[in-house]
Amino acid sequence: MINVDIYIASMDQNMEFNLDEDTRIRTVLSEIINVMESWLKTSVESDAAGFCLCSKRLEFILNQELTLSESGIKNGDHLILV
Repeated sequence: MINVDIYIASMDQNMEFNLDEDTRIRTVLSEIINVMESWLKTSVESDAAGFCLCSKRLEFILNQELTLSESGIKNGDHLILV
């Protein structure tokens, strides 16, 4: 498990997530969308394909088919959801 901080641009909110580093980015996006829906008490009009995660440290968009570890994401990293 790794701890990452994710800035959700559409909500202007930072959220901390504990994630399995062997989880695919696509699954992470689905989890974030579920949290957003719970927080906003509404459904988000898009699935994971409508969003992307960017690594602040590595300065690139994460491939949704790779895992967090395959993408080079480490404990304490900061990600941005757009």
